[in-house]
Amino acid sequence: MTHAACCVCLAKSAKGGELSDINPAPPCGVFGLSRTSNSETWELDKYDKEGGLNGHSAHLSDLGKNTIPWNHLGKDGAYSGAPHPLYK
Repeated sequence: MTHAACCVCLAKSAKGGELSDINPAPPCGVFGLSRTSNSETWELDKYDKEGGLNGHSAHLSDLGKNTIPWNHLGKDGAYSGAPHPLYK
């Protein structure tokens, strides 16, 4: 178990994908990865899968009010991750 930025980095490394494939990591968010024994890479739900475990936060009642997901920012300060309702 870890928190925020580490969750995003671990999910990205295990999946072997792009940073933009990983949703922001809210405190107490859930990332679920799976792998079969004959695969070297892990699978992660697509960022926009409803009910998926890619930064899952439905169990957080104050998300966006008192709790803000860590959102990997690009060099210009713009959000560089997957689309997210809080950052439209």
